Amino acid sequence: MADAGAANRLREEQIAELKGPRKQFLDRFHHYGTGGHADVSAHSGDTPVKNWRGIGVIDMPDASGLKGDLVVANVVKRTGCWRCPIACPRKTQRR
Repeated sequence: MADAGAANRLREEQIAELKGPRKQFLDRFHHYGTGGHADVSAHSGDTPVKNWRGIGVIDMPDASGLKGDLVVANVVKRTGCWRCPIACPRKTQRR
């Protein structure tokens, strides 16, 4: 990295922004992870329905089982990218 000090300052500024005016964003992604919007993503084309070969509204017309609280109920492990304040990645299990 050419300027580690500048990168750390930028990281700290971004974290402060997430904890300030954008705290709701931080809290939502910390609690639900990126799967917190999977139900909406399935119908907008932003989720790999049938490994990207399917069409959400056709191949998954009822995506209600992907809503945040239902997905969080199946979390077995939380992880996060190094130094990320959100820690959105999860490992889930089928029930």
